[in-house]
Amino acid sequence: MSTLEATRIPPPPPFLFALQPLTPREREVLAWISQGKSNFEIGAILGISAWTVKIHVGSILGKLNASTRGHAIAKAVSAGLVAV
Repeated sequence: MSTLEATRIPPPPPFLFALQPLTPREREVLAWISQGKSNFEIGAILGISAWTVKIHVGSILGKLNASTRGHAIAKAVSAGLVAV
């Protein structure tokens, strides 16, 4: 083993590679998700359709590399994106 290989720093957790900046609207939706609101409720609050909220949620899940809304909230809390 070379000296370079022996001193390598381990890579960060995989989800950090996929962590892309959220848009301001995605942050709004994420904040409402953290409050337990449904797509319909978030749409009514923000004045957009539940379908549009669903698109934002899908984008959030992809950017955070999360499989569920709860998983997204857990990752967002650990990354400091939302407070619960």
